Amino acid sequence: MGEEEYERLFEAERASLPKVSGSSVKPYGAGWKPLVDDMAFEVHSEERMTAIKQAQDMGVPTDYVKTETGWAPRFESRGHRNRFLKASGNFDRAAGYGDHTKQN
Repeated sequence: MGEEEYERLFEAERASLPKVSGSSVKPYGAGWKPLVDDMAFEVHSEERMTAIKQAQDMGVPTDYVKTETGWAPRFESRGHRNRFLKASGNFDRAAGYGDHTKQN
């Protein structure tokens, strides 16, 4: 599913969510494109809105996008992913420089 099709299909649903300051999508920087984590944080379609609300409650507004097997969070930057991991009590075992690890 392309970005335009996604936006068209879920525009009304996203508009019904409470607005959180700082959650607007920013233009992607040099070399970064949104990361969709479809391994650890994927949720069933019935849990998608709950997952979005939980992310907002943690202070890390995160959208979930459709994958082949469910709905996965879409991280807009490495910093967004790091804040999400830290707020949810998780870490990246294969973290690179500056990524959230168990030690930080």
